[in-house]
Amino acid sequence: MRSGPVLFDGNEVGDERDPEGRDDIVDHIPAGSARPDHKAVPRTVFQCGPDAEDADRSNRRRQRKPNDSTLHKIHETCTAIVLLVVGQSKARTAASGKADSSGQGLLALTGLLPRPDHWLAVKSRKPAAIQAALRLHNPRPCSWLEGLLGEPRFFIASPRQGWIVVIGSGLPDPAVDVDACFRFVVDLGRKLGQVRFFSASRILHHYAWVRVEGGRVVLAYAWEGETPWSQGLRTPAEKELGLKYFDYAESPDGAPWVRRELVAANADKVPLLAARWSLDPALVDEGFLAQEQGIAGEPC
Repeated sequence: MRSGPVLFDGNEVGDERDPEGRDDIVDHIPAGSARPDHKAVPRTVFQCGPDAEDADRSNRRRQRKPNDSTLHKIHETCTAIVLLVVGQSKARTAASGKADSSGQGLLALTGLLPRPDHWLAVKSRKPAAIQAALRLHNPRPCSWLEGLLGEPRFFIASPRQGWIVVIGSGLPDPAVDVDACFRFVVDLGRKLGQVRFFSASRILHHYAWVRVEGGRVVLAYAWEGETPWSQGLRTPAEKELGLKYFDYAESPDGAPWVRRELVAANADKVPLLAARWSLDPALVDEGFLAQEQGIAGEPC
């Protein structure tokens, strides 16, 4: 099959594309026509081979999907809206002298409450024990919303359903240094017992989940464009959610857009896994946002 532009002239159309000669009526006027001086007009017909057709379909799919830059801009816009609402709520609080929870309630109702890229869940009801394990100094009270917006290096939330969530920029990123993440969670597990670590980037689609029991990693998986960490046996929750694992040096099969959708689906399911293993920090009810205070601090 021809893969480039093919020029047909006169009866070549009938010969090449229309064996029965039906296309001749387009390019030729039969005898007795009102325009006997009519001449055949060359036509250019573009034919695409299989490879070109596949590439064209792939391009159309990519055009329908937002790229990383677009997703990043959307995330920045949502974050700006969150900060605006929180700022207005704080201004009303300062003016009236009373706590104003309308901004936090609005965030909960509109779904703009941000989910952190990295978070811990510790099986405990004692925030002070986690504060000591993290060796925080200059601790101060901090609301859930401030903690979720990533202002402190560490934010230790108040207990909820037997778990305490820890978020903040001080948590390790396994996509940057998986060994540092391993050492961090193992050290906390030795001090605190049951620890769960989760990571999910909405932009890069890097992700990780780790279960630690008494200072021992019983299960871990991380993806950063490849698999840097895979340990332990899969749990029923992972199987039910359809989370995909890739061996070391293994990549997802299929076209680039297929691979991208597969890893993006894994990243999107990390909060669902967190909710089954412990807690999803973004699923906090309005009353909890408005009333509960945690602890913020800096590592020593």
